Amino acid sequence: MGESVELPIKPLWGRRAPSKLKEVERLARKPALYADMYFVYVIRNMADSGLYVGYTNNLERRLGEHRKMFPKDEMIYYEAYVDEQYARERERRLKYHGSAWRALKKRINA
Repeated sequence: MGESVELPIKPLWGRRAPSKLKEVERLARKPALYADMYFVYVIRNMADSGLYVGYTNNLERRLGEHRKMFPKDEMIYYEAYVDEQYARERERRLKYHGSAWRALKKRINA
């Protein structure tokens, strides 16, 4: 326990976004595999191209909550963790440490 599990997913923008987004939502609903998982996610604000980082234990619910406020925003990346502490730490590093954020942006844009 305590190891991160990174799911293979490509950035979700451009023409392929709708189908990939449905795939993410479908994966997040699988209770057997993801019941005790925590997710760190990145959402792109379509109005100003800003990025929002957060973590949750229910990716589908959190994405739905976010879409109620910002319907045009889209999730472009997520990571899955088996331990909440690691997910929180990753979120904190992305928000407050420039090197972690730069490395993730480089990975997303690769």
